[in-house]
Amino acid sequence: LRHGFTFSARNGFGPAHVHPPEAPGEDVNIQRSRQLHYLASTLTPVEEAALRQISPLIHILRLSSGNIGAKGNTSCVWQHSKLAHILPNLPKECNYIVLKRGAAAANTLRATKFKRNKIESMLRLLKGTGHEAWSHITISEDNLNQWPDEGDICDVVENV
Repeated sequence: LRHGFTFSARNGFGPAHVHPPEAPGEDVNIQRSRQLHYLASTLTPVEEAALRQISPLIHILRLSSGNIGAKGNTSCVWQHSKLAHILPNLPKECNYIVLKRGAAAANTLRATKFKRNKIESMLRLLKGTGHEAWSHITISEDNLNQWPDEGDICDVVENV
């Protein structure tokens, strides 16, 4: 019972919003909300990196036992540049660290996979919300075309 509050409303894990079943002729905003919720819950970290307007700063170090660790705090820096409003980010701008343990681990990570149609759909839905964080973005077709239809970031960018 000592972990009784681990996933409780008291700890910020309150009841999750559950959409009602689809109904014919339902409001288009509910349909968009349902689609946005589905896409957001299925994005991989690489797809999230394509959408982000912030840059995480993490101090990564190698521990004496050979493992990798983080030291200090992780900071997220908001980009106050006009370039930060042009999305999606290019594949080469998605700074991503992949640690592979042996040859068997090559290209088996789900986290490094992406689908361009998910990135594009998510951007269009986020811009359509009218929220101040997303209403000002410009969706760049040139940047979208830099992303293959689907693939692995390790195959697209050399210095991952």
